[in-house]
Amino acid sequence: MLVASLFGGAASAASKRASHLASLMVNASASGVIAILTHRNAKYRDVEGTFWERRGPTVLTVASVPLVSADPLRHVLQDRGAWGASSAMYREGCPHGDVRCLSAVGWTFLLFTYAGFACMIFGSLWSADALGKLSREWRRRTRGDGDGAV
Repeated sequence: MLVASLFGGAASAASKRASHLASLMVNASASGVIAILTHRNAKYRDVEGTFWERRGPTVLTVASVPLVSADPLRHVLQDRGAWGASSAMYREGCPHGDVRCLSAVGWTFLLFTYAGFACMIFGSLWSADALGKLSREWRRRTRGDGDGAV
């Protein structure tokens, strides 16, 4: 679909439907795999404490799956006629083609998408103990420990 628009061609309805379905499948499977890997990584984390301290990264990445997949699912449902005109992303008759014209549904699904990616990023970084690793490396380098090699 993007290639057709680069050369001045319009995407057909069939190519849009296929593109929306592919987008849903890629988003759901990629975020699902990240959630599964985060869950599997939890048994290797030696964290004691509350449920949130032990399972927080898994909760965040699992929450990201439906949030990231919501907008592509809306597109697929629209393409199949399962969700009517009330699911339009933009307000009809708005002269701008950007965020200023988003409908209530548009704002809702935009927020779902951003919240989903935020959950995925924070959950993944938390699971990898990125902040702990960065702070340990910072202390090591500022104290002059080691040879300073990257």
